[in-house]
Amino acid sequence: MSSYQWKDKPFRTKGRKHMYIFSVADGSTTAPRDLQLFSSFAIYTDPTKLTMPDFLQVCIPHGIRLETSRQIIESSNERFVTFPPSALYTAKYTVYLYGEKMPMTQQRAESLRIKTGEMIIGRGRVSSWNASHVKPSSLNQ
Repeated sequence: MSSYQWKDKPFRTKGRKHMYIFSVADGSTTAPRDLQLFSSFAIYTDPTKLTMPDFLQVCIPHGIRLETSRQIIESSNERFVTFPPSALYTAKYTVYLYGEKMPMTQQRAESLRIKTGEMIIGRGRVSSWNASHVKPSSLNQ
């Protein structure tokens, strides 16, 4: 049964019935990758001074899976301010946080973005944009 406008209505399963078992998110159960929720944010830094995945693992609690992608941006783009300002190139790391053993929420993603920003002071900057809305990981493939 599902609830819609305060009325119970049956699910239309089209012959595919699944049983989902919900448990307390105590870190003992790993969610399947296609059911994990994720959020992302960007970090800008000098590409020669910092390796992101190793540095970020210290900030991320157990139960959150971390993935990063790196993009090098040239300073000839007038709309983009490099870090440091005199650098010719800047590395943009997009950080993806997946709720693997604990639920990923917008509040948790935003607190991890702020915590990362505090740890990276002087070596780079975290985007001033908030962490992205939490989405299913199937949208990030």
